[in-house]
Amino acid sequence: DYTVTVTNAGNCISESSEPVTITVNPKPNAYNLGRTSSYYCAGGAGVSITLDNSQVGVNYQLYKNGTGISVLVGTGGPLQWDNIPFGTYTADGENAITGCTTTMIGSMSVTERALPVITTTGNQVICQGQSVTIQAGGAVSYTWSPVTGLSNPIVADPSASPTSTINYTVVGVDAFGCQNCNSLKVTVIALPSANAGEDLTICNGNPATLVASGGTSYLWNTGGATASISVSPSSTSTYIVTVTNSNNCKSVDNVQVSVNPTPTANAGVDKSVCKNSSTILTATGGASYSWSTTETTASISVSPVITTTYTVTVSNAFNCSSSDNVMVTVLSN
Repeated sequence: DYTVTVTNAGNCISESSEPVTITVNPKPNAYNLGRTSSYYCAGGAGVSITLDNSQVGVNYQLYKNGTGISVLVGTGGPLQWDNIPFGTYTADGENAITGCTTTMIGSMSVTERALPVITTTGNQVICQGQSVTIQAGGAVSYTWSPVTGLSNPIVADPSASPTSTINYTVVGVDAFGCQNCNSLKVTVIALPSANAGEDLTICNGNPATLVASGGTSYLWNTGGATASISVSPSSTSTYIVTVTNSNNCKSVDNVQVSVNPTPTANAGVDKSVCKNSSTILTATGGASYSWSTTETTASISVSPVITTTYTVTVSNAFNCSSSDNVMVTVLSN
């Protein structure tokens, strides 16, 4: 029993003793508030905070930096707050009927992590058929797309050999699982249309002029550095020209110069004749003959009145020719 003593302003006292019942309501149970820390990547929706158990009839308030932000009703099982941004969090449970409260065990710190800054080697320019190494940095793992022309799309520095201009995107993931991306362009320049000219046939000892086209500069395997060069091969030869365009892209072409043999002209030995006499000149070494007298047979008859030199041009089946001379001396009577 409890006794109450009442004193008024005149210091008069009165006492009363009555039975009083005091009910002590139990406080809600204390449960664990998830982990001590967590994080999410910038731009993300936040994290989830879990209370490992709850009681029916108890309301659970989540606090951010001491300010209540969300209430969940106890279910008799674990509770979860979703999409929680950065800050420090605690929670308590309040009996919906008695108002008794209990602070939950532990607190949780949520951090927002900055996204990695992904760097690249930047835009590249290559000639068709070439390759270039493209490189990314700022993360621990990488994925390139599209995979067209790449030696390995999941390394930091793949070799790129696209056949046409293409944009590559790389996604980098850091040690915390946060990801960001960057991109670069590989421009593919067409090769020049190298043309060394048509194949040629010459006679041995004669020159041939080779003319290349298709670029802005030229380099022959002879060392010649002009579009047009003169060559005089003694046997059939192939000449190669490297043609370069204004973008420094190169291509090659070749031309064959076939060399046919030149006949060995022989007009015969020099001769002497008496005045008013004739003699026979006979040439050898070819398939056809042309004398300075305009005759076109191997043998001709001449009757010079003074000492004379005769020239014969000898041609073979390849239409190659050479010349020789013979002198006819006219003797006095």
